[in-house]
Amino acid sequence: MHATVPLRTSDVELSAEDVLHDPYLALRDIREAGPCGTADRLTTPGSFPATSTSAAALSDHARFSSAHGVGYEDQFNARMEGTVLVSDPPDQARLRAPLSDKLTSKALAGLRTRIAALADDLATDAVAKGDFDA
Repeated sequence: MHATVPLRTSDVELSAEDVLHDPYLALRDIREAGPCGTADRLTTPGSFPATSTSAAALSDHARFSSAHGVGYEDQFNARMEGTVLVSDPPDQARLRAPLSDKLTSKALAGLRTRIAALADDLATDAVAKGDFDA
């Protein structure tokens, strides 16, 4: 038997300009509100703001499975089925193995210059057009 706790809610708007500019106070308040909850604007519970709670949930595949989807939209989940993102061990480990060495911090740091150059090119092209939709 598992203990249950009331699901707490938060009215913090994570996309609000002031929160985007300085999120730390809002994130602290969310963490202190409890171990699991949902923002009122979301329809599915499942926010685990505390590191220890997140780690426990990420390793408990029986109760917190990714294999049936990780998104809010059924169409997204259906398209992602069987991918690294939407799978549980042992399938996830098998799918992730060929990517692991390419996604380390060291490997990604090597792409920094290339990514910055591509971003500069895109920005230069957008400015040259005089008008663009971001």
